[in-house]
Amino acid sequence: MSARYQAVPLPRVAALYPRVSDPAQDRDDKTSLKTQEAGERAWALANGYAIDEQYIYRERHSAEEYYERPELTRLRADAKSHKFAIVAVHSVERLARDAVHVGIIIEELDRAGVKVHFVTEPIDNDSPDGQLVRFVRAYAGKIENERKKERTMRAMRERARRGRPIPGCRVPYGYVAGPERDAHTGQLTKERLLPDPRTAPVVVRVFREAAAGVPISTIADGLTDDGIPSPTGRLRWAGNTVRYLLNDARYWGQGETLRTKEVPVEKHLRARYATKTRTVLRPSG
Repeated sequence: MSARYQAVPLPRVAALYPRVSDPAQDRDDKTSLKTQEAGERAWALANGYAIDEQYIYRERHSAEEYYERPELTRLRADAKSHKFAIVAVHSVERLARDAVHVGIIIEELDRAGVKVHFVTEPIDNDSPDGQLVRFVRAYAGKIENERKKERTMRAMRERARRGRPIPGCRVPYGYVAGPERDAHTGQLTKERLLPDPRTAPVVVRVFREAAAGVPISTIADGLTDDGIPSPTGRLRWAGNTVRYLLNDARYWGQGETLRTKEVPVEKHLRARYATKTRTVLRPSG
């Protein structure tokens, strides 16, 4: 007669999984890794679970696919090795914004005997009603994320229409950001670009010599001989650096913002592109 199957007893240890998908979230007191971890830790200790530092999975990753997150991958492997009994997560969307992915992760952990608890959203993952609530909340998180992207894109298009630099863009060589600063952060808002009195004459020189037919290598050698630092601060100018300046359409007043966009690459083609997205030109008009 075969022996009865006995489940592997799990240690009464809680794993913590705080996650942010962008640096701004980590700076926000409401969503930072520190805030999430504090809430998860408090819940675990209040419910009699021990906490081991090696089972705190602090994730800073924006991957849409759950299997691309390194800390989550490590957590799943440890769960299969029966290192802990439960995973504390701040909320459903911190685990994943895709309802299908949430279900897959919870099912995988459940097969290992590990439960998942959402600290700010107590949900019974074993009941049909709880699974429905979990699905709705994950779906709501996904929709809100898409709306946030659309709001950001709309703001970028408006700034481009008004001829203003896009936040986060690098100030081109020969210019400096205007003196305007954000009232809350104190950072430069880059509402406008002004000619840099030190480097703007260098750009003018490059274009003037190129227009006169001077070879690019000769232009680069002349700048080097005159002791003018390159845009990266190096003492020697490369021909490619001069060519990059001459090919930058912003110097002759042609807008470059939002001329291209990133589109998803079908999953079966990602090995060919070695990336999840590819750049294409936006349709004109």
